[in-house]
Parts: sequence; structure tokens; C-alpha cells
Amino acid sequence: MPDPSRGISRLIKRAFALFSIYLIFISFLPLISDVMGAGRWNGYGWGAYDFNNGVLDVRFSDLTYGGDKPKLSASPYPLMFQSKYVDVIEVSDHESFINGNNMYYDFQVARIIITDEETITYIYVANVSGEGLIVSKTTSIPFQDAIVIVYSAPREVHFRISLWRWYYESVNNITFESFGQASEKRLENAENATFTFFDREFGRFHAIVFFSRPVNMTICRDDKGINKFIVEARSQNLTFTIHVYVAENRKISPLTAFFRTLLSIKALHFLLPPLTTICVYLGWKKWVRRLE
Repeated sequence: MPDPSRGISRLIKRAFALFSIYLIFISFLPLISDVMGAGRWNGYGWGAYDFNNGVLDVRFSDLTYGGDKPKLSASPYPLMFQSKYVDVIEVSDHESFINGNNMYYDFQVARIIITDEETITYIYVANVSGEGLIVSKTTSIPFQDAIVIVYSAPREVHFRISLWRWYYESVNNITFESFGQASEKRLENAENATFTFFDREFGRFHAIVFFSRPVNMTICRDDKGINKFIVEARSQNLTFTIHVYVAENRKISPLTAFFRTLLSIKALHFLLPPLTTICVYLGWKKWVRRLE
């Protein structure tokens, strides 16, 4: 007569084996997501998208928030799956206007189109009576260290786009100290904007924004520092090309940065599958084999 205990033991072993396979499969998902999502636009909320290529992180916030449209951050050290990024610059819909209409309050996003892995387009429609204006904002990452933002309208319009950071160290060699008592500095027919900023951990960064046409630029400050510059132009199209350069006077070594990456959340995604496999093995050895 068959021993019932042996049948129960076999069922437990099969159940443990199936559950172990499931756990190991699940442990690979974060790593697969990192690998498959690198270098392409990935949705993470209502109209929110993120692009990460290991050097730059470009993020569009949720449609309910007027800032970060997009926000550009850069890795101080271009290590794969780096989790530490320094904020570089933010394009604000909340403080930007087209023909005097606010891009956050007076427009609504009608469509979001991902044309390829590196390019995303937001279609804005003015909800102001009688305006009937449709504007597109296309963001692409054609190079590893640069992004391109293109505003397009069906006719000539007045663009007034605000680019923020807390805080700029300088913009076109204008520093906080050079303002004196003024709260704004205006530059006519600017072809680019070169800015620097200082990060306490990683040192000084510098970047440059090239404009597709000469623009009028207003550099603004608050009580603490330079926090934005506003770009104005009358045109049908306006393009910003933003290049980010590595930090100067870095305060940590590349070796330290490497070990910090190993301890980051994304690095743990590499460790999760082997750790899960070890736990499954120990569970089999310490518990299931006792059933034999």
C-alpha cells in the first residue's frame, strides 16, 4: 500500500519548485525593465514620460503639474544604470506663454506622440475663446550629451519660454553680484545662453543652449540667486539645443562614484536574481530535502 506521506512530500516539492521558478522569474523583471527601457521614452504616469541613456535623464512631469516640461538632469559620471543625476535645467509651461496665452492654464495637451525611441511630441491646443491655436513641442535626444526641443506653430507667434534652475551660478557671464539692485538683465539678439551652476557634491557644471534664431533674453534673480532666464522671439518655429558638459573640480573620484553606483537602487537590480537563486537553493537544502 502506498505511503501517503510520500505523496504529500512530492506535492510539497513540486509546489516549492514552481514557486521558486516564479520567484526567480520575478527577480529578473526590474533588470529587464532597466535594459529594455534604456535609451527610449517610457511612460510612468498621466502624460508623464522619462528618457534615460546613462548620461542624461529627461523627464516630462504629469499633466497636472506645470513644471518639468521637460526637466533635464545629467550624470556626473556616465556609468551604466547610474542612479545619481544632477538637475541641469527645467522648461516651465507654468511660466511660459505663446501669444500671451499661458502654456499651462490656457492650453491643454491634446495628444502625445512617440515617433521613435528618442523623440516625443506634445500637441497643445489653446482653450482660449477665439484663439484656435495648435502648438507642438517635440523633444529628442540625438546625441548622448544633448537634447533638442522644438516649438512649432501653424503661423508666426510670439514665444516667451522660461528656463529655470535653483540656482544658476552665471548666465552669459552675468552673475548674481553683477545685478546690483536690479532684478532683471536683458540681452538683445542673443544666439545662445551659456550657464554654469555648482553642485555641492560634484562640483561645477556648465552647459550651453543654442537658439535656432536670435532671441531677446531676460535673466532674472530672486533674493538668493539667478533662478531663470526667459527667451522671447516672434517666429513660426523656435528650437533649443542644450549641450551639457561634465563637472569641473569634481569632489569625488571615479572609483568612489563606481562604488556608489554599486550601492544604488538600480545596481541592486543586478543582485536580485542571484540573491533570489541563493535563497531558493538554501530553502531547498534546509527545508525541502528534510521531507525525503
